[in-house]
Amino acid sequence: MSNGMEPEVLVGKAVTSATADTAFSLLNAQQIEALIDLVVDQNVMIRESRVINVTAPSLEMGNIDIADGQMTGGLGATARMDEGDEMTVTFDGIDLDPEPFEIRYPFETTRLPLWNVEGAGLQRHVDTLVGTYYFNQLEEVMIHGDTGGVNPVGYAAGMMTSTDGWITQAQANGHTYDHGGDDVRALLFENMIADLPVKWRGDLARRAALRFYVPTEVERLYRAWLKGTRLNALGDLVLQEDGMLAYSGIPLIPVPKMHTNDAGVLTQSAVADGLSYVLLCRPENLLLGYNPEMRVFVHPRDDGKVTYVNLWGEYDCGYAIEDEVVVAVNVSPTLAAAVEAEL
Repeated sequence: MSNGMEPEVLVGKAVTSATADTAFSLLNAQQIEALIDLVVDQNVMIRESRVINVTAPSLEMGNIDIADGQMTGGLGATARMDEGDEMTVTFDGIDLDPEPFEIRYPFETTRLPLWNVEGAGLQRHVDTLVGTYYFNQLEEVMIHGDTGGVNPVGYAAGMMTSTDGWITQAQANGHTYDHGGDDVRALLFENMIADLPVKWRGDLARRAALRFYVPTEVERLYRAWLKGTRLNALGDLVLQEDGMLAYSGIPLIPVPKMHTNDAGVLTQSAVADGLSYVLLCRPENLLLGYNPEMRVFVHPRDDGKVTYVNLWGEYDCGYAIEDEVVVAVNVSPTLAAAVEAEL
């Protein structure tokens, strides 16, 4: 299911598409986390998220907050505090409601195993590729899923409309910065930081834990922007460590499955398309819930000429603290003409 690993190792069972009889196996919690770790082709945000086993139809995760300014001062020795000045605690939280996502593929078992360069090993190779493919597709769902949206043309039924992804949830419950269809430049990241409440960025240690999750193309364009503007004295605004790009000490993480061709929203709704997003949050704030264990089901067709393999699991995503998230919308994956002229 991941390059270089045999399916038996990952599922902990001697069951692959080569199994002669009907069989299935379950991936338990530890095995799923290991499998996600091993999927490296286009899987970024799922691998950095907190994987949570939802042992019921849904899981409510609560948090508590107390707003500033609720401490009374200057009362006389016997004065009684007004009820309106009493401190109140805000209770909030999210629900993880895993939805099913599955892949089914047929494998011809008569001539194909004999008439290919890998011989019988082709079945094992396909198993490996499909396992990687499953979690790469799940990455896109967890990022861009929208229950109020429309499944893209060419996508299997319900893939992008069964659950709300991190981008959709950030727009609904986090902080949204509208880039207005503007191109990639430093102002994008500066305004996102400004939109994050000070309580989440005022502490240097917590600020250092933040990440900008950006489409791969946006990360590339920002490197080009730095070159084109010839800003050689940015101080701590741009840091290079092991080839990683950062803004104001916050690393930019390129994510291949983040879109660069979505329609505009807010100020760009029904106006523009070909736009992308940027997400600012801590990796620990990303939640991936699953329930129950993922199932790998293998069975031959009644004539024995084809073997079917089903990968099935239930997943949902969310944030531990929605107030600690900023999403930039309507980001054009382009450079200003004046900057391009300097490259």
